[in-house]
Amino acid sequence: MKTSEQGKAALKAEEGVVLKAYRNRGDVWTIGAGLTATSGVIKPKAGMVITEEQHEALLDRALSKYEKGVLNAMVSTAGSAVILPKQNELDAGVLFHWNTGAIARASWVKRWKQHIDALVAARASFGASDQAEPDAFVTGNPAQFSAARLKKKR
Repeated sequence: MKTSEQGKAALKAEEGVVLKAYRNRGDVWTIGAGLTATSGVIKPKAGMVITEEQHEALLDRALSKYEKGVLNAMVSTAGSAVILPKQNELDAGVLFHWNTGAIARASWVKRWKQHIDALVAARASFGASDQAEPDAFVTGNPAQFSAARLKKKR
């Protein structure tokens, strides 16, 4: 499974796409849609500039790594059946993992793997002020998920 085009658009909208390296709030060199050395695909440094085409290729490579982590965390079994996340669940998982790196220990993933309703699992893992985020996660609209996160940051 891969992040959908809608999921990629939500990621870009949330992170912003900056083609010249800059220091983020954590004083870490960043480029593109939040790509840091931790992404494993580029080591941004002062003065570095990339093209939109280079950014897309780097983003796809980085997403591939994050998708593997999300699938490792979210794939479950019920008897002999393998249960994969729905596309919107994968997209939201990738957005979560991109920002936190914590998909493997996320409490909402543990609940989801126990086959608890996705909305119930997500709501149980977010504070009362964050209910738009899990609601958007379940609707299948990662752009709404991203908009909820941006609204919360303001």
